[in-house]
Amino acid sequence: MDKILQFSKKDIMESVDDYKQNWIVVDNTLYSLCKKNYDHDSKNSINAKLWIIGRTYATGIERMIKSNGNQGDSLSRLAEHLYENRQIVDGIFNKLKSISNGSRLTIDKLEMIISLHGELVGLIKQITIDNQCPRTFVSKYMHFHCPMVPIYDSIASQTLSKFVCWSKKLRIFEKPKTVDEEYFCFALKFWELYKKVSETEKNLKVKYLDNYLLINCEGNPFILPDEGNEITDNDILKNQLRITSKFKSHFPNSSSKLMFIHKNNNYNVKFNHREGRSHVLSLRSTLMESLNINSNNKIRIKKLRSKTYQIERVEL
Repeated sequence: MDKILQFSKKDIMESVDDYKQNWIVVDNTLYSLCKKNYDHDSKNSINAKLWIIGRTYATGIERMIKSNGNQGDSLSRLAEHLYENRQIVDGIFNKLKSISNGSRLTIDKLEMIISLHGELVGLIKQITIDNQCPRTFVSKYMHFHCPMVPIYDSIASQTLSKFVCWSKKLRIFEKPKTVDEEYFCFALKFWELYKKVSETEKNLKVKYLDNYLLINCEGNPFILPDEGNEITDNDILKNQLRITSKFKSHFPNSSSKLMFIHKNNNYNVKFNHREGRSHVLSLRSTLMESLNINSNNKIRIKKLRSKTYQIERVEL
């Protein structure tokens, strides 16, 4: 079994700062859109919410609904389905509105969220291909109507499992009659982590914890340098690696100190974020010597969690 990771207050604060610096304006725009157009009695309102939420965040909903080949046809079909069932949909969202006061997630609110999520999933599955489950889309769509809804996607779920192992003890209430099983387990594990983090971060918002899970996700390994680039003699002389555009998404949005692991040893590495140019990893001479690289070598890097990476030389 993989080791269960422990969070630190410093990591939480860094993720909150990252969210405020990079994403809060985007999310506040979506919160405002849904607040002003909360109901589903207008096709204009439904279309605005579906198109902007569905495409701002990776929800996968368009791949689940059959299209006739025209651009946006899947979202149009979903909009029509929600409009035709607007009394049921607004019944769900009126219940959701009743728990939207305050910013704290509670057990009672979580139980209702799981139930309402299951209801909306069931409604949308009526038009999905092969009865596919739109749990990711539903959680994100509900979240921007009620910020206490935990957001599910494969990345958040994978990262959450590194912090919280599923056990029957987490089952603090029975499954609602309308439930998506996977979201039920995810939400209860989310609640467990939310409780723990709240002990040190009193003003914790669900979206802060969501961002924490995203930036602590384990990334796929990548190989430096990219095709058409090379590690130069000057790079080796300066104990540095250049991060070209293809791999910039693996690194923070600002200059910072990172931890690199090589042969079970930890090395502090300075990351220099540069707009319009390659980013630079300033490795210490001890790490460069341990890697024992030259201009013909390639390097494999894998993100393990926020600001922590594994690095090794690729044997050709």
